[in-house]
Amino acid sequence: MKIFGHPHLPSIQFAKIHTLEEIDLIPSNHIVYFDAKIDQNYEIGKFCHANQIHYGVFIDNITDLLLYANLDVKYLIANQNISIFQKIIKEYLLDCLLLCMIKEESKIEELALLGIDGVIFENAFK
Repeated sequence: MKIFGHPHLPSIQFAKIHTLEEIDLIPSNHIVYFDAKIDQNYEIGKFCHANQIHYGVFIDNITDLLLYANLDVKYLIANQNISIFQKIIKEYLLDCLLLCMIKEESKIEELALLGIDGVIFENAFK
């Protein structure tokens, strides 16, 4: 299980973007992330894929999961339907990881028992 943002572990930062143009403003040691709802026609995902940029995306449906997986997303971030999403990722041997956002360390064990790829504490987001 990957753990991002835990106070006792070194971790990369995730930097939120809202537009394609903001990608150039993000330091190279950060992971760009955005909400799938703002990515009209998957333009940000296609740009990241074409330019080999590691990125994450908040998803809430299976279609976005599969489309972004085909656009080489590194991290899918979700807070609902996580067991279903994880099952699909494992079934199709997708190269992305499913992260669940958490506030409390006590959630790590619960999500590990569900087989979730990783967790991300809120403080890992900029």
